[in-house]
Amino acid sequence: MLNQFVVGQQNNASGSAPITARGGRQGDQIVSELHGRYYEQSVNRNMFSAVTLARATSLAATAQVGFILFNPPGSGVDLVLNKYAIAVVATSAACTGFTLAGGAQDITPTGLTAADFSGCTVIDKNTQTLGKGRAYALATLVTAPVNQLLLGHNTAAINTVGANDQISGDFEGSVVVKPGGLIAICATGAAAAASAVNTSVMWEEVPTV
Repeated sequence: MLNQFVVGQQNNASGSAPITARGGRQGDQIVSELHGRYYEQSVNRNMFSAVTLARATSLAATAQVGFILFNPPGSGVDLVLNKYAIAVVATSAACTGFTLAGGAQDITPTGLTAADFSGCTVIDKNTQTLGKGRAYALATLVTAPVNQLLLGHNTAAINTVGANDQISGDFEGSVVVKPGGLIAICATGAAAAASAVNTSVMWEEVPTV
């Protein structure tokens, strides 16, 4: 199908007849956001989040503690990562930071402790509805995940009466967890102490391609 664009400014009155879409000089279509960035997928119940509270966070290992998100084989969806946040709430003197680590396996992890919350981001009676992705605070993996992205620095002297910036960001869909894939939030330097870290991740579920 041939898409035809008008290049340049347009000023159309409300109720105008159908018009040609506006385009840029490189053949790109110019659009504006009517709603927030994640509205369309959220209102269609394709956006999910999970939280683990007051947990240790381990180095990348087979015995993983902290935050783990697994996409079961045969799920039929890709987990597309969006926002994340990490808050250190108790002293972890040798933990120097946090990474995103990735791995893959054909079976569900064992030794599981579920995340404190996991569900759709639409807030109603169905809030607890789970997606295909499975979030855990504790899991035993077949092989250790591999550190792939640095997420942030930890100030080692932080304690429960101190103050530290929350580590947060947005993957903006750049990390895709395929069926059989998993990600974990891992510590660097040394594991964060018991009950030391709060973590959340938001992801979109789309049919796998």
